[in-house]
Amino acid sequence: MTSSDVLLDLIQTTPEIDLLLRSSFGFDIHRKHNGDGLRLASGAPLEAIA
Repeated sequence: MTSSDVLLDLIQTTPEIDLLLRSSFGFDIHRKHNGDGLRLASGAPLEAIA
């Protein structure tokens, strides 16, 4: 598990952190939409997290 996985898990399991990030910064882990077929310049797929 990477450090980003730990942070995302913490956000998902702590309602207060989730609410703070959504209301103050528009960071919503429940809205993971990205355009299909988007890729990074390296060719790696883009993984949406919020």
